[in-house]
Parts: sequence; structure tokens; C-alpha cells
Amino acid sequence: MDIEELLPDSYRKTADLATQFIIEHPEFITLLISELHKQKSVYAMRISRVLVLCHEQKPALTIPFTNTFLNILVNTKHNGLIRNMLNIFQSAWNNLDEDKLGRLLDFCFKCIENTKSEVALRVYSMNIILACTTTYPALKNELKNIIEFHYEESSAGFKACSRNILKQLNK
Repeated sequence: MDIEELLPDSYRKTADLATQFIIEHPEFITLLISELHKQKSVYAMRISRVLVLCHEQKPALTIPFTNTFLNILVNTKHNGLIRNMLNIFQSAWNNLDEDKLGRLLDFCFKCIENTKSEVALRVYSMNIILACTTTYPALKNELKNIIEFHYEESSAGFKACSRNILKQLNK
């Protein structure tokens, strides 16, 4: 499989076609994921977008790779790749063992605390931690404190998400 042929551009239609190909030929997902490490950032971003779409349409296809996704997440510097991996973990966090979940949560807390992080990264991180509070209720206070601490100096997007999350935490 040639990534440049599969993903020649970043149009949504191209990503949808590639996603459909992977869903119809699941044996290629391992190859697609292995290409994440080899490709330039533009192709890595396109691949990660396809992985998000595969996860949305057929989570069972991507769930076996959550440990790989976590390693990519914590080791990459590309915001687009981070954003897509966090997007997957919003619903796949519970497929990690306790140690790996700790790594994910640590990454998410650092992301929220970093006021220079993109709003999307901070929002996905808050959503992941919020989801984890169903299993680990002790996280509620820590998340609430971080949100409240950063609320005033943050963007409108952060504030909007924060208000919704704080409402859910206060239930």
C-alpha cells in the first residue's frame, strides 16, 4: 500500500475513501499504523485522521492498537497527530491498563495546564479526564481545580467547554 496514493490530499472525501478501504480491508490497518512513524508530518496527520474515522465507524478495528496510539501520543510533537490521538482516547481510554491509563491522564493534565496548548488539545484532555471520573471519582476534584485555576486567562473555547464540564462535575 502506497500512502501517497491512498492519501494524496487532505480532503475529507479522500479520508472517507481511505477509511472505507481500511474498513473493507482490515489487514491493512497494521501497515497504516506503522506508516505513522515513517512518514512526514503531513502524511502522518492524514493517516491519523483516517484512524479517527475508522475508530468512529468501527472501534473494534482500532482498539487493539490503543497502546501504540498512547506511545505515539506521548512521543510526538505534532499537534495534529496529538489532536487525533486524543480524539480516539475520548472513547478508548478504558482499553488501557492502569499503568498506561496513568500515562494518558498525566499527559492530559499537562496539556490542560499548558496555556500555550491548542484549545482542541485542552478540550479533548478535559473530556478524557471527565470520562475517567466514572471509574476514578478522585479525579473530579483535581480536574475541577485545574479548570477553575486556568479559567480566567483562557480562550472562549476553553471557557465554554469548562462550563459544561464543571456542570457535569458538580452533579
